[in-house]
Amino acid sequence: MAGAYDELADRGYAYGTAFQGLLAAWRRGAETYAEVALPAQTAQAAESDARTFGIHPALLDACWHALLLGDPEGSPMIPFAWTGVALQAEGVSHVRVRIAPAGPDTTAMTVADQAGKPVASVAGLVARPVSAQQLSAAPRSLYRVTQTALPGAVGGIGDTDGWAVLGADVHDLGHRVYAEPGVVPDPVPRFVTYDCPAIDGTVPEAVRTATCDLLVLLAGWLEEPRFAEAHLVLTVGEHLTQAPLAGLVRAAQAEHPGRITLVRTTGSPVNAGLLADAAATGEPELAIADGEIHAPRLTRITDLEPSGESALLGPVLITGGTGGLGALVARHLAVRHGIREFVLLSRRGPQAPEAGRIQEELAQLGATAAIVACDAADRAELAEVLERHPVRSVVHAAGVVDNAVLTSLTPERVAAVLRPKVDAAWNLHELTAGHDLAAFVLFSSSAGILLGAGQSNYATANVFLDELAAYRRANGLPALSLAWGLWDEGSGMAGGLDEMGRQRMRRLGMPA
Repeated sequence: MAGAYDELADRGYAYGTAFQGLLAAWRRGAETYAEVALPAQTAQAAESDARTFGIHPALLDACWHALLLGDPEGSPMIPFAWTGVALQAEGVSHVRVRIAPAGPDTTAMTVADQAGKPVASVAGLVARPVSAQQLSAAPRSLYRVTQTALPGAVGGIGDTDGWAVLGADVHDLGHRVYAEPGVVPDPVPRFVTYDCPAIDGTVPEAVRTATCDLLVLLAGWLEEPRFAEAHLVLTVGEHLTQAPLAGLVRAAQAEHPGRITLVRTTGSPVNAGLLADAAATGEPELAIADGEIHAPRLTRITDLEPSGESALLGPVLITGGTGGLGALVARHLAVRHGIREFVLLSRRGPQAPEAGRIQEELAQLGATAAIVACDAADRAELAEVLERHPVRSVVHAAGVVDNAVLTSLTPERVAAVLRPKVDAAWNLHELTAGHDLAAFVLFSSSAGILLGAGQSNYATANVFLDELAAYRRANGLPALSLAWGLWDEGSGMAGGLDEMGRQRMRRLGMPA
């Protein structure tokens, strides 16, 4: 088996560590035999997932790997059709496999455990050839949110009867207006719309105030039994202090499906017919612009061109730099991008438990790191650091979580989570204005886009990062917001998630 997976990689099969389970293989005529086991780390994780996997997908995939060996000139093959699949035992991580022809272009497989007892069988698998170029060009797990026009969504499909407005009727809808939910009479209107207003003040202050105001309104609405059958339609503008509220609303929708519609507007008034048409689509979120209705979709990115040179230049400032994720990023930039100077910020700085180890690891990679105690959300502290350490690139990886369902959040818990994301990012944006930055990278979260239940404060904070990146790019400044899923890290924010939480994420299709 020496070099087997290197050979497969050269032919287009780039198997990750979890899938490299082939231990030994034999041939006897047209039959192939193999011994396969999950790698130790994967097997340990699978033990707690016995109910999730009848047979672990990485183990099942590796059962076929022996069939791929020994034909260096052959085209890569991918599974096309399965027939007669049966599972006889669950939770097995070490197996013996027999593969034999079962007809033209078809193979059969028998899987047993180490004692020879049946685990699984496949009566027939048909595979189809695919070129190595096709495999290497396969999209990665990278997506962007795009707005897709909904054909037929405009034109009176929605009923404008039975609507009411909370607060001010800023879109001039012409419906009955009620100042607050408490004065809405019985019977409650079928649809009630509320426009999230722009708030005066500095950007961080305005975001915090707008978030807490909407939190109070949503909590009151969702906890009031009278409103259980009514549908709340929230309109949110694109101003930097309003747009992040979409994160709060998405989390509320995840916790209370079917009760809220989010409509994002471009600032121009939305007429009653368009709003009714939008609600009638049944989509949880829509955007109205220029008289058209669009729905957001996750679109797999396939058009990225590999760059010959890194977009980052040193020195690179990393917030959260002594945490697990900050250290991981620093090592990555040193190895993959050749960065040789770092300024690592954290609230404890050199006193952080891992500070010395991180500095030593970077030194071994040929990089120097100034580890500085600084709360990036404190404008004066950050300004002083940037005066002493001019930087050319910024990676904002700091953040905290304080998870709870929306109706149990308090303004204090909201502010604590917004501060390291919103305040710090805005300070970095303003205080680096004269630094001629090559890159401004914000570590956001998928919680702001989907699956944000129990994280409405965190979702709002991260949508602000997404919107700040769009704001900077619109003004000709470098910016990239990466909405990461769960990191497979034992420390930092991911470290607070227990195994039950990790299993939940895997079931939702979002493993670490």
